[in-house]
Amino acid sequence: TSVTIPSSVTSIGSWAFADCSRLRAVTIPSTVTSIGSFAFTGTRLVDSYADGPVILDNCLLQFNGTCSGALVIPERVRVIAGSVFEGCKELTSVEIPEGVTGIGDSAFRGCRGLETATIPPTVTNIGAYAFVGCASLKNIHVSNDGDIVAVKYMLYMSGGFPDIGSATFDHVDVPVRAYCKVTFDTQGGV
Repeated sequence: TSVTIPSSVTSIGSWAFADCSRLRAVTIPSTVTSIGSFAFTGTRLVDSYADGPVILDNCLLQFNGTCSGALVIPERVRVIAGSVFEGCKELTSVEIPEGVTGIGDSAFRGCRGLETATIPPTVTNIGAYAFVGCASLKNIHVSNDGDIVAVKYMLYMSGGFPDIGSATFDHVDVPVRAYCKVTFDTQGGV
């Protein structure tokens, strides 16, 4: 079974195709800017991939197997689906390449060993709870020239990150640093 998502679609919801066990192929148009958690879990489409990232039409849908150490997301990725790395406790750093525009809800939730995340200026949407429970997170490198304002562990940027979900950086008990115009502490001070 295959599905072609029409170009009028901009978002694929959480669990949208989950457990559609006969789903083998999907065409995702470039108009899709966000993919919810577990959207393709339990399908032949993602289960047939070997260990590592499952990338389809420039969308990182799932990570099969164990994820540990430093991770550089492939340059062809433009959207990171929700919960892709959720619970990868041994992941220590992640470098998100230029061209990625969205990071899904809970994408790195519970990555207790994650110490550093590098986010490019092309990212315009960081989903809710994207970095919740990343207890070791020490540095978030944000490459951007926009003006940033920190409010309760979340980054809001008038020129660069117009949409950051609720509680994106909750329970990150170390300094959050934006390497652009401003450096923040965990209390939201400048």
